[in-house]
Amino acid sequence: ITCEMIAEIAQQDEVDVARVLDEWRECLKKQEIQGKIYHSIYHASFVDFLKGKRALQSPRKIFDEVNRRIADYFSTQMDTDK
Repeated sequence: ITCEMIAEIAQQDEVDVARVLDEWRECLKKQEIQGKIYHSIYHASFVDFLKGKRALQSPRKIFDEVNRRIADYFSTQMDTDK
């Protein structure tokens, strides 16, 4: 996923997202595809680790909200590609 995509899904400024991605560089893998930089998490087990964090456990609504935003984003992108 690109920084631009993350910023749009998270409804955050792209500069702030880029800063966070830079801070998390040890946990992320960068790959250039057709001139764009894509980010992915090194291991799926890291996602499990994040889900296990106490701060993210209480209202697990954050994962539901993120999943909804991702689905909305890709739905919108598919509509504009038609």
